[in-house]
Amino acid sequence: MNFESFEEAMEVLKVTVDEFDNGKHMNLDDLIENYEKGILAYNYCIKKLEETQNRIKIIDGKE
Repeated sequence: MNFESFEEAMEVLKVTVDEFDNGKHMNLDDLIENYEKGILAYNYCIKKLEETQNRIKIIDGKE
């Protein structure tokens, strides 16, 4: 799954978490698929946040 932006990945993550939290009944295959989408979105967000943090350090002259 490819994301166009941090915001898109955050929305996918939010929807995925909401589906789990709301107790939406899903079969095992759907649970695994949603879990995978959530992990991919989470990893994308973490990567973008780390990249942003590194850019800020460079801009601030701390790197």
